[in-house]
Amino acid sequence: MAIDLKAPPSSGTPRETSPPPKKRSIFVRAWRGAVWLGRGPADAVGMSEIRENAGLIATFFRMLKAAPHEDRRLHLDAGRQIDPRATAFSCGVSEAELSAQLARRQRQTALAAYVAFGLGCLFVLAWLWRVLTTPWTAFRMVSALEFLPFCGVFFLLAFYNALQNFQLRMGRMAGWREYLATSESFWPN
Repeated sequence: MAIDLKAPPSSGTPRETSPPPKKRSIFVRAWRGAVWLGRGPADAVGMSEIRENAGLIATFFRMLKAAPHEDRRLHLDAGRQIDPRATAFSCGVSEAELSAQLARRQRQTALAAYVAFGLGCLFVLAWLWRVLTTPWTAFRMVSALEFLPFCGVFFLLAFYNALQNFQLRMGRMAGWREYLATSESFWPN
């Protein structure tokens, strides 16, 4: 007895036949083929990861654009002076503990301002040394321009901490223009 491998096995019941698949137009087949061909290089490059990370960056950007939340524990009077009694009450500490915390923060900002300023000066000297010792090539300009943002970051951090120190010394909120134009001591202490 010979077995026909091409014929379906008979189960005794008539087999239901499905309708033949729809024939797609030439444009749909061409589009699907182009998408199929494009998937290989896109998967090799990591397009799905790039899409996910782009979504993450967009989420972070939306969070940055959102209005910053004010610290409701800090209370200011009409002259933008810090009200120590109301601030201490809202923080749940005594006025003496609040003044100790503010003095500690003032010392921290002074130290941070001087350290950041020192690092900024050190980076400027390293940048100057790098510019003077690099041979005259096109790479020299790129190298010099790449190094400058690090110098700027340290000087901005120093200025920010010095401004915070000034605000703590004065006991009120002050802007950067007021800090630069003050007749008080400019240097953090």
